[in-house]
Amino acid sequence: MALGVLLVVIITLIICYITYEHVSHRQKRAWLNGPSWVVPIIGSITDMVRRPHKYYTEQQKFGDISWNSVMGRFVVFCATTDISRKVFSNPDESLRVLLTMTAPRLLGEDNMLFMSGPVHKALRKQLLPLFTRRALGVYIKLQEERIRLHMEKWLQRSSQEPELEMRLLVRDLNIETSFTAFIGPYIDGKEKLAELSKHFLIVNDGFLALPIYFPGTTLWSAVRARKKIVAHLFEAAKRSKERMAANFEPQCLLDFWMESVKSDDSESHGELMKIVNDDKPVEHHVAKHVLDFLFASQDASTASLVWMCHLLDEHPDVLAKLREEQKMIRPNDEALTPELLEKMPYAYQVVKEVLRFRPPATMVPHVAIKDCQLMDNYTVPKGTIILPSIWAAQFEGFTDSDKFDPDRFSPERREDVSYAKHFMAFGSGQHLCIGQRYAMNHLTVFAALFSTNVEWHRTRPDSPKKQGNMVFPNYLPW
Repeated sequence: MALGVLLVVIITLIICYITYEHVSHRQKRAWLNGPSWVVPIIGSITDMVRRPHKYYTEQQKFGDISWNSVMGRFVVFCATTDISRKVFSNPDESLRVLLTMTAPRLLGEDNMLFMSGPVHKALRKQLLPLFTRRALGVYIKLQEERIRLHMEKWLQRSSQEPELEMRLLVRDLNIETSFTAFIGPYIDGKEKLAELSKHFLIVNDGFLALPIYFPGTTLWSAVRARKKIVAHLFEAAKRSKERMAANFEPQCLLDFWMESVKSDDSESHGELMKIVNDDKPVEHHVAKHVLDFLFASQDASTASLVWMCHLLDEHPDVLAKLREEQKMIRPNDEALTPELLEKMPYAYQVVKEVLRFRPPATMVPHVAIKDCQLMDNYTVPKGTIILPSIWAAQFEGFTDSDKFDPDRFSPERREDVSYAKHFMAFGSGQHLCIGQRYAMNHLTVFAALFSTNVEWHRTRPDSPKKQGNMVFPNYLPW
């Protein structure tokens, strides 16, 4: 009897919630077009993850701005460059980057990703010494070392295994490259690198986990793993500060930052402490934000490198032109330098077209922290998730945008100038990726070395169900 009553109560509560969700969404969407029906509670999350290309294409058909629902949350989808740029610029501070439902707990509410206004601008100014030409030159050398090392391992494995899954290989390459370029001298051996990589992957899982936080859950494990990485980064920052105080040459990103704040009475140190406004040591804040760079450099670059391998295989004419350029500039597979990269216009065009044609982050979710006037005739209600579509923007304006064509960025056609506002692979506005030059160099170094030293061909799964694309958490060929 009691069980029957409990069942009736549960069913009644579910029906009440579904009714509330339906009525609430109808009120919030006003005149917006959108799907005629969405699955209660979970919404369109299944289509978004399992069939991303179809999901984005179908959603765009509803117009410049439309509605949907994800995990019970009301969602506004922006399908034009101008509206998406307005979201990124966030002129009235009514929006905040959300990333995923678990990101605020996982990264912390005070994370740079969620900052805005004067504090955010001041912090970005602090980061400029990390991406000077001098610093990028150091990173290029480290990037090349890691890529060559991993390519050699891949070629050795290929002699024993007829097929290798590039996503996993590139993921491991990127993790090691990021740790080496950012904190290289302070990793303390291969075992520590393996440990940090393991923690990193656990944290990564947390971004796609359900927002449920108690012992044993994926999110709980991810938060613990994050704390372990930050603890190591804190100790690394202390060692780097001592090393920079002794006037050694910087060997990684952490060194370049600590070089600018090595003295407690330096102007840069004082500015950073004003920004954070607490009594924690500068090493704590540096460690926290270096972790941000580790994540920013990981999944997006992995997706782009996998797409590069796929697209070069699909377009042998592009691969041939890339190899011809490398043969002219580096006939003996010479080591790469910033000066050599500047002599590779076609490699740069290939990289930029990969990022345009298949942006690794198809959208950057924001949340309205107050009502937001997104259009003259529509106000986004507080609490709404807003999805500015980078995907849609990058297929707007460009000539034959559905075609993979690196020549669109050539000096003759200059579509990177004519349609500059549509290229949003690195975001826009106040959260424009500050490390975009690092990322472009990484992709260009890979393109130069991989095209020169490796022969490859993509094989597809036998089952049609396994073919297509996937989100993991970025957009990837599968």
